[in-house]
Amino acid sequence: DHAEEIKSEQQRILVKKLAASSPVDYLFDAEGKITIADTPLNTPPPVDHPEELEDIIFALEEELSDLVHDLLRGKFNFDIRYLRKQIDRYGMALDAEKLSWHRLESKMALVRKYMQDEDAINTWNQQILDVSDMVMELHSKLEAHIRPKQPETIPDTPEVNLETLQDQGLVAKAWQEAKTLLEDEDTKKLFSSDAQAHHQDLVDVAKDPEKQRNPEAIKGAAQKFSAMTRFLKRETGKIAKITKNIKAIMFNLSMIAVLFAVFFS
Repeated sequence: DHAEEIKSEQQRILVKKLAASSPVDYLFDAEGKITIADTPLNTPPPVDHPEELEDIIFALEEELSDLVHDLLRGKFNFDIRYLRKQIDRYGMALDAEKLSWHRLESKMALVRKYMQDEDAINTWNQQILDVSDMVMELHSKLEAHIRPKQPETIPDTPEVNLETLQDQGLVAKAWQEAKTLLEDEDTKKLFSSDAQAHHQDLVDVAKDPEKQRNPEAIKGAAQKFSAMTRFLKRETGKIAKITKNIKAIMFNLSMIAVLFAVFFS
């Protein structure tokens, strides 16, 4: 009926708004695989000094190496393996052929969170604190060199309706769909290593019910899946040459994006 048509149109508008506000978009790399790119696409960063960028990366690599070395030498009453894993993942993102601010920032956010954990902050010695501060400072300097210049106005994203989320339980279904899709071997073949690492972050959230109750996690997932849906629709002709299953993948992503959009108002 007319009311349902209005509701469907509102959901389509929400999906478009979420896609427009996503920190990442998708494109094809030189090998014809899908990879991630910072938004807005085809927009240069505000600072263009390649030599300075090289100096920052070199300094960052040195400080990261020192941080790992200091962590290995220290004796702590808690497990630092997760922190080391996140530092390693940040290092891999820093070593990528094409740097992505979104990917680097998402990795650094996890490093920062662990370094500032209540149980850890009072355990680090001054040397570790000094080195980690330098890592954070150098990381922040990367943004102006690699993140595309941001528009003066960024599309608003609606607030999450947590009551709807909890009452209907649809978001759990959406996470399961996301996890199944992203872990599918045929799907993985479509993506570059950068994009696979990016999607592994979503899989990690899909496995954690606690994170699924986090409004920011839901918003981030909604944005990324909406952006992927938009990309697939934009590039259907090219993608169809890669896999016969692309229509099913596109349909599933569209449904996930719409499910997430239900929780925004």
